[in-house]
Amino acid sequence: MSKTEFELDNLTPKVDAGYSGNPLDPAKVTINKALGRYGAIPPFFIPRREDIITQVLDANEILEDYAAIGVIHSQMPMLLRRSGDPEFFLLPFEPLVTVSGKNTIIRRTVARSDKSGTIKERWSQDDFEVTIQGVMSAADESKYPERYIRKLMELFDERQAVEVAQDILQVFGIHHLAIESASFPHTKGLNNQNYEIKAYSDRPVSLLIPV
Repeated sequence: MSKTEFELDNLTPKVDAGYSGNPLDPAKVTINKALGRYGAIPPFFIPRREDIITQVLDANEILEDYAAIGVIHSQMPMLLRRSGDPEFFLLPFEPLVTVSGKNTIIRRTVARSDKSGTIKERWSQDDFEVTIQGVMSAADESKYPERYIRKLMELFDERQAVEVAQDILQVFGIHHLAIESASFPHTKGLNNQNYEIKAYSDRPVSLLIPV
């Protein structure tokens, strides 16, 4: 099946990806003690609201936009699961997910050439880079969201790709992520914690040959 062959009904988010009603929801908030004056997640950059995809209606259109600008921003439910875990972990307050990619190009310099530039020998597609930015919050304002942070660190500590389920990532054929880094910047409010995860798309391959 090619990347553009999708059952769009299956890609539609199962819950509303807009404003959840919670005052900490980055989809709507403009002034908040956790998210900052402009609704950004410091120190991260948040694109304009009209540039963020909140639902999948046409997979081909999304791929065309990606081909034109090289990056896609989305905000909708996202699930992560380690290998062997019975259930997915739903990230709270639909995080901002950015997908970008590039080609790997082999370049050769021709000695004593009278023309500028290099010779491009081979193109191959590199991994997709996926950045996840969000906020975790405890219901009790006097408590730190320790349970959520521990769960996120379990995913980070996993020494293999984790399974992911998110509609935009499905469009790009991404079902597993190899997490490279996780950061937790200073956040106002004891019960709030901003986070950023950087990962690469992965296609698990078994290196063992059955005999």
